[in-house]
Amino acid sequence: MVGSDLDALLRVAVELFYRSDCVKAHLAEVQALPAPEYQELASAVTKALDDVEKPAIEAIKAIGEVGEKAIGPGLFDALARFSHWFAVAHELLVYLPAPNVLTETRGIIEEAFASDYDGLAPAIILGSLFNAFQFDFYQKLGRVLPDFRKISPPAGKRPVLQLPVCDRRCPAAWAVLGHEMGHAIDDNKEISHLVLPEAVPGIDRKNAAFEILSCWAREFCADLLAAEVCGPTAIMALLSLEYCVFPLRPVHRWSNTHPATKWRLEVVSVHLEKKYGADFLKPIRQAYDRAWQYSVDRTCPDEEKRRHFEHQEKLMVEKFVCPLADSITSSLPKSENGHQINDDSLTRCLRRLKGDTPIGAQGLPRRTLRARIEDYRSKTFSAAGERVMAFHDLATHFREDPLPAPALLFSSAKHRETIFDEAANRLIVDGDAGIKWLLHNMARADELSVRSIGSAMVQQCCRNDKRSF
Repeated sequence: MVGSDLDALLRVAVELFYRSDCVKAHLAEVQALPAPEYQELASAVTKALDDVEKPAIEAIKAIGEVGEKAIGPGLFDALARFSHWFAVAHELLVYLPAPNVLTETRGIIEEAFASDYDGLAPAIILGSLFNAFQFDFYQKLGRVLPDFRKISPPAGKRPVLQLPVCDRRCPAAWAVLGHEMGHAIDDNKEISHLVLPEAVPGIDRKNAAFEILSCWAREFCADLLAAEVCGPTAIMALLSLEYCVFPLRPVHRWSNTHPATKWRLEVVSVHLEKKYGADFLKPIRQAYDRAWQYSVDRTCPDEEKRRHFEHQEKLMVEKFVCPLADSITSSLPKSENGHQINDDSLTRCLRRLKGDTPIGAQGLPRRTLRARIEDYRSKTFSAAGERVMAFHDLATHFREDPLPAPALLFSSAKHRETIFDEAANRLIVDGDAGIKWLLHNMARADELSVRSIGSAMVQQCCRNDKRSF
């Protein structure tokens, strides 16, 4: 069992190797195009990523050979360089042909948000910045081209949700679009804007703190709207993005625009535990707490400064975070899908994914079906018609329904967590082999999740439209 500092850094390494491979897969597709002007550029970016991975691999190998005492600054520095190069390489994708999002990506967000999706009709695009964004297309044009307002549509609203190019084929990462969709809903319904005066009574709107808390309220609101509709996976996808840039900034700090990620994770955890009656995010919090503590210890090596920061953080949570979270939670619109995630269904999904079997639909558990069959066999029938009716009734229990979006996303994310945990252990034993194992298993897992979402969409379409296909 490796120490908590090494746990945090290995998680960063696993996330970066995986995302880097996703970028290289996209670059390979570009190199296959009959366009020589792009092939050289794509080849150069691929080589840059290959080169920056090597020091990280060597630093991990050193720990495997010598032990945790070899951690020092070497691994962190190698990962910081890897993270920086990866972010820059991802930005360079702007000079290459951009692919479209998969149909499954739009489908899963549309199914999750139902009428809100239909009403807002967001455009979902892929971007070269390694982050997820939401903005209104017409508002953006209006700011940079004021005269555009004269010719823009009367409604003048068109939300755009942006996903990083590298996450195009990564279903567990798509849930971050739930957070961005939450921003679009909040902008439309002004939930966070209305609750702020209630959460922090007496605050002066002209005070700089008001603007900061307004931004925080927007983030909490988007997180909670995403959690209500997409389940735990939206905040997990956010953490996955943050792990990739972990070495580049002190993640334990809050900013004027965003509350600390640890606070956001805690707020979502509390809300979902009340919703599900189970704390599905507990292992995710425990892993992130290790990364958060590493960030604190590295940035505040002085014990007195560290105690001051922890005291300051506690005051911020009590005075602002808890009141904001409580007010927003009580003001959330009721979710239409009323979904639930339960342990039995999740266990069955994870078992199927581990066995390379799609999870697009799910019926009753096998033990329940066997009991129904035994019950049917034990009955005696006085007339043939009774047997036929009983058989038809038995057949209804074998119906499978499309798995709802939150269950599909969370199952994919949990399966990915299992692979990442195993990969972190394998990296220490054999860096090169561990990376190959990670990339091989994640490619299979992502493809399986995409197929599962696609089959669920087809089944749902068939249910909604009785025509034969």
